[in-house]
Amino acid sequence: MSYMTVKIDDLNDIVIYAVRYTLGRKSYAPEDVRRFIRKYQAELLSSVIECICCDIRYLLDRHYDRLQDSDYRETHQRFGGLLGGETELLKWKALYEELSYREYKEPQLD
Repeated sequence: MSYMTVKIDDLNDIVIYAVRYTLGRKSYAPEDVRRFIRKYQAELLSSVIECICCDIRYLLDRHYDRLQDSDYRETHQRFGGLLGGETELLKWKALYEELSYREYKEPQLD
C-alpha cells in the first residue's frame, strides 16, 4: 500500500464536502464517509466536527420526525428514497450522537 501526505486543512475541507455530498444519499458512499470520520475524527478540527454535527442536525430536524408520518413515508418511498431512507437517517443520527458528546482538542499543526 502506498501512502501520501495530506495537509490537515485539506483533509478537513474534503471531509466537510464528503458529508454534505452524502447526506441524504442512498448508496455505498454515506457508509464510507461515516467510517472515515470515525477512523480519523481525532485528526479533524473541532470546528469541522461542529460543522458536521450542524449539517447532520439540519437533516434530522427537517426529516426524521416526518418519517413517522405515513403519508410522508409513502411519498418518500415512492420517489426512490431521496433522503436515503429511515435506515440512513438513523446511521447519521448515531454518528451525530457519537461526535456531539465528545470533547475535542485542536490538533497540533506543524
